[in-house]
Amino acid sequence: MAGDHRVKFVVVLGDITQNGRARDLEKFISIAQSLGVPCYPVVGNHDIYHNNWPAWRDLIGSTSYRIDGYNLTLFVLDSANAFFGASQLSWLDRELGTAKGRVFVFTHANLFTESVTDIQVLTDLRERARIMSLLQGRVDGMISGHAHKRIIKTRGAVRYTAVEDFKSTKTYCRVEVGPGGVSYTFAAL
Repeated sequence: MAGDHRVKFVVVLGDITQNGRARDLEKFISIAQSLGVPCYPVVGNHDIYHNNWPAWRDLIGSTSYRIDGYNLTLFVLDSANAFFGASQLSWLDRELGTAKGRVFVFTHANLFTESVTDIQVLTDLRERARIMSLLQGRVDGMISGHAHKRIIKTRGAVRYTAVEDFKSTKTYCRVEVGPGGVSYTFAAL
C-alpha cells in the first residue's frame, strides 16, 4: 500500500484480535495509524470474546457507522454476535435513503456459504432475507470476512464477497471504483 496513491482507505473485516484484549486492540490502532490512510475496523466475533465489548467501545468506538467521501458511502455493520438486529437494520434502511455515489456495506459475518462445512454465523434466514431486501437496488456490494475463504455471490445487482482470512493467506481484496464501474482484485502480500 505504501506509496500507492490509489489507496484512499482500508477496511479491516473483523477478528482484529484473537480474544478481544485491550492491548491487542491498542496494537491494531498503532498499526492502523501508520498506514497513512484512514482505516475503518469492523468488529468480529473474536474481538468481543470474554466480555470484551468495553475494550472495543473504549478504544475503537461504535460498532456500526457510516462514512461518506470520494463519491462513496460506506456502511460498517456489527454482526459479531451472529445477527444484525432490528434497530441496526432500521438504521441502515434510513441511512441508505441519503447515500450518495457508490454504496458498499462491510460486516464480519458472511451471508452465503459454498457447502455445509463452511463457517457461517448469520443463520437467521429471515434476517438474511431482510438485509438482502434492504440492499437490493441500493448498494453495489457487501464485503465480509469470517468465512476464512473466498465466497462470491451475486443476487440481483448486489455482489456479496467474503474475503479469506488475511492472517493465514496474506490475501486482501482491492475494490476500485471508476467511471467504468466497480472492479474487485484479490492479491497476496
